[in-house]
Amino acid sequence: MSAHSAAGGAKAGSVIVAYVFGKAITADEVRSTATRVLRHRERVAQGLVNTGRWPQAEADRRTAPWKAIGVLCRVNTPQIEAVLASYRRPLIHIPHAGAKPRYDHVFTDDLARSLLATDICSTIEWCAALREATASAVKLMQTNRSETTVQAASEFLAISRALDVPTRAVQPGAPERLAA
Repeated sequence: MSAHSAAGGAKAGSVIVAYVFGKAITADEVRSTATRVLRHRERVAQGLVNTGRWPQAEADRRTAPWKAIGVLCRVNTPQIEAVLASYRRPLIHIPHAGAKPRYDHVFTDDLARSLLATDICSTIEWCAALREATASAVKLMQTNRSETTVQAASEFLAISRALDVPTRAVQPGAPERLAA
């Protein structure tokens, strides 16, 4: 599935959406991981706002990519559901070439989520944020291999693969190759 298409995002249920370190990852697992990541990022940002280190606008700007990722991974918070409801409202669709207008046209959940994610944050921004977080987690796992770092790398890789965000995982100890 493509994060860049109108129907992007992790599909609901136990559909396998990615493989990480030889393990199949379901859409439900991606959603729960994205929920944890989003809540953690929001808690950290709110803590920095509460201590006066960041203004609220900065916290909103820095959490926007993770909110968009959460929407695409089918994270359901009351705030997301309230806004998604407005995207699912009936519309009047006026086709071209003189065809009759279609009343009560409603976007599918996939399209509504894709539109909402794009309105929250541009695709380029959330892809870059996810790619950077994944690369950092993989690099940390390579330098300090523990159960925690492997789990973090696995989770970010699962989200990246479910949303078709390319990652550049460098193999530990692999020599760099120069172009001929």
